[in-house]
Amino acid sequence: MIRRDQAKNPARVGCTMTRPFRFAAQFLTASSADEFLAWARRVESQGYSTLNICDHFDFALSPIPASMAAALVTTKLRVGSLCIDNDFRNPLLLAKEVANVDMLSGGRFELGLGAGWFGGDYDAFGIPFDPPGTRVDRLAEAITVMKQAWAGRPFSHEGRFYHAKDYTISPPPIQKPHPPLLVGCGKRRMCNLAGREADIISLMVDLSDRSLGADPYAGLATPLDWVREGAGASFARLELSLHLYWGGKADAAPDQQKAGMPAYLLGDTVEAAVATCQKLRDRFGFTAFYLSQAGCDLDRMAPVVERLAGR
Repeated sequence: MIRRDQAKNPARVGCTMTRPFRFAAQFLTASSADEFLAWARRVESQGYSTLNICDHFDFALSPIPASMAAALVTTKLRVGSLCIDNDFRNPLLLAKEVANVDMLSGGRFELGLGAGWFGGDYDAFGIPFDPPGTRVDRLAEAITVMKQAWAGRPFSHEGRFYHAKDYTISPPPIQKPHPPLLVGCGKRRMCNLAGREADIISLMVDLSDRSLGADPYAGLATPLDWVREGAGASFARLELSLHLYWGGKADAAPDQQKAGMPAYLLGDTVEAAVATCQKLRDRFGFTAFYLSQAGCDLDRMAPVVERLAGR
């Protein structure tokens, strides 16, 4: 595990100092196709690396078709989900859809996948909201199934939750061995799973616990310990990411809620935000930052992206 003193030096915790910064924009919904497609073009022009679509039943666009639409009107922008709830889709069907979008987009898809957290979505469709342990077990098996499917060879699977018989995805995804897999995590078991299976770690951490002391970043160290437990010697290959909230609707949140958001440590100026991102990379190895349409003013962040993206 990573000791607290080790977390101050990414070279010692297995993170690479050469991984460049990147910034991803998370989209929620749009009133028209023109609005959404214009938004995709704008974030590409501002230097954002990726456009992510969230996964909710009541108000959000559906991640797969929206990702494909955005890919068709952009040239370099990566597209994907943040995050698809594993319980809402059969992993074999999702693996095929991911492979298809990856092929049709020229290898630009990133899959964000999670165990599920918002009970309202489950209630809306009458899906049982199982205990966390069951949902994590199901996600772990789903990832195993999907990775087998993406290999491009016939395979069979008989598991606790999923079954497949002589199944092959054709055409397979362009990216090898598969499109990048992002897993959001914060608790120990999910962090272990993410470290073991994911390519991108999206750390979901409440930084408002003042029992950790005066250091506002202290709450990041233990979840990173847990990620490394799962990753073992392959920890250095992982891309570490955080959500940022700055200047969006989240500004209306009470101060005690803001205290738990990493973004509210950015400061009030572009220079301060740049310095905070650099500090998060230098101390912990975070190089990818996800910015929600609702929680961040993406135009305000654009100068930060211009200063740091790819460096």
